[in-house]
Amino acid sequence: MSEELIVTGRLDGWFVSELATGIYRLNGYVSGDVRGRFSDGEFIHTSAVFQADQPSSELKEGDIVKTMYSSYKLGGKFYPRATIKEYNIGKGVNEQVHRQTAT
Repeated sequence: MSEELIVTGRLDGWFVSELATGIYRLNGYVSGDVRGRFSDGEFIHTSAVFQADQPSSELKEGDIVKTMYSSYKLGGKFYPRATIKEYNIGKGVNEQVHRQTAT
């Protein structure tokens, strides 16, 4: 980002939610909210991100993102152990569904 922003909070355990093509928000646990809107550790959804250091797929710890009213420094990203699809494949759910529909 070219201009210096005042960071209004930090997001940890964050992940991206796409609102529409090319429009996204962040979800995560906020801390250090300088405006006193949120308690440390509160889970929040930001408004749409309109300025970021990287495209949403390349955001990483240390990046700053700006929303309509706030800017957040990103802490550690949320990494699930497995996606639902990976979990279901591991349990054989997709293979069972495939066998049922093939008969």
